[in-house]
Amino acid sequence: MNVRAVSTRRRYLKITAGALAVGALALAFVLRSPSPVGHWNSAASEDRFLAAYDRAFEDLPNPAETLDIRTDYGVVRVYRFEGTGTSTHPLLLLPGRSSATPVWAANLPGLLTIGDVYTVDLLGEPGRSIQERPISSDEDQAAWLDQTLEALPTDQVHLVGLSIGGWTATNLAVHDSTHLATLTLIDPARTFADIPWGTAIRALPAAVPWLPKSWRDSFNSYTAGGAEVQDVPIADMIEAGMQGYSLKL
Repeated sequence: MNVRAVSTRRRYLKITAGALAVGALALAFVLRSPSPVGHWNSAASEDRFLAAYDRAFEDLPNPAETLDIRTDYGVVRVYRFEGTGTSTHPLLLLPGRSSATPVWAANLPGLLTIGDVYTVDLLGEPGRSIQERPISSDEDQAAWLDQTLEALPTDQVHLVGLSIGGWTATNLAVHDSTHLATLTLIDPARTFADIPWGTAIRALPAAVPWLPKSWRDSFNSYTAGGAEVQDVPIADMIEAGMQGYSLKL
């Protein structure tokens, strides 16, 4: 290949790179939302998610109590499940991204043999918690969770966090561990290391709401170790949250 051909090829590559950059900026502009808090993209999206949430919730034991706790950042949905064990402190479970309380369906029967279990729908994520003010720092994230624990009829909890819930649990422990008896982390995101590049790349198509559902299903199956996600109530709930809810965290 002669020098002129190489120069032409480089020029075309620069033009292509520039076009891709402009396209990415245009996509970001189209997908932007002026709202400073997490919200549903449409009423239909919210209805679809809540219907999936309710279907998945049917696989849980009946909660002994449902609490809506007001914090400085919004209203946090908390469920209490009555256990058969004698643990001094109850467990409190934080779910992963775009999921909520129903994600613990398979775990609750065993955990209830330890004692009472509280579950939380993360504030600013798809679920029955309602974000009302911006959550813009690690301190904000710690504050709403600490205020939630402060409102419970127990002085301390065994805090358990899954994925981004693991990060949320650790973040609280770093800022204020007053209400924590112990901390248990399950695949905590961005806590001991950054998210692997392979996972980040796989997540990109799943983060664009108008791309096919199959792309989000593929990512959800990947993060679940290859588990089947078709016609699975919890997976349907998570996919509906990914597709219909705009995070502002």
